[in-house]
Amino acid sequence: MWWTRFKQNFQDAFTFTMLKETALAKLEKLIMEEEDLNIYIATFNQLLDEAEFSSTNKGMVEMFK
Repeated sequence: MWWTRFKQNFQDAFTFTMLKETALAKLEKLIMEEEDLNIYIATFNQLLDEAEFSSTNKGMVEMFK
């Protein structure tokens, strides 16, 4: 029982961190394709949420460009 709980806590902690890091990496590589601004904005906002950032965080305006 102890091992099962430890294993689950470990997976929860590191999976969560990896999801945030993955979202941040995707944000850094995000580019607008085929001039579809609405999709770009929606994707940017979704990745912000996944990375636990907001549009008011320092550097987000520069990343949006």
